[in-house]
Amino acid sequence: MESLEIDCFENYQVTKKLKGGAMGKTFLVEKLLSAKLCVLKKVRLISTFPDRMELCLIMEYCSQGDLRKVIAQLQQLPEEERLMEILAQIFLALDHLYSNEVIHRDVKPENIFVMEEGTIKLGIQIFCFFLYGCVVDEFKRQS
Repeated sequence: MESLEIDCFENYQVTKKLKGGAMGKTFLVEKLLSAKLCVLKKVRLISTFPDRMELCLIMEYCSQGDLRKVIAQLQQLPEEERLMEILAQIFLALDHLYSNEVIHRDVKPENIFVMEEGTIKLGIQIFCFFLYGCVVDEFKRQS
C-alpha cells in the first residue's frame, strides 16, 4: 500500500502571480522539497471533507447541467446570438489556460457547464492536491 504524503501550503513557495481571470487567482509556485513547478489556483470552494480514501470537494453548482444536456433539452442548437456568447466564454477560458501553459485536452459539451444565469464554466480534470482552501494543480512540463 502506498503512503499518502500530507501536503500543506507551507511546502510551496510562490514564485510569481500569473495572469488573473474569471477562473480565480493563479500563482506559479515551487514545491520546496522537489523544486517542482506547479500552478496554485485559488478558486471558490464551499467545503471539503474526507470520505475514506477520497477527498470530496464542494464547488459551485451549475444548475443547468452540462452543455450536452442543455442542447438535448432544447432539441436543437441555441440561437446564433446565444451560441456566439457560449463560444466566446469557452474561448476566453481556453485563452486563460493557454496563457498559463495549460492545454485542455478534453473540450466537449459534457465538460462545459452552464450556471443558472447562463454563464459558462469550463470543466477540467487534472490531478489536484487540496490545501487549506487552495487547489494546487500539478502539471508535467513537456519540453
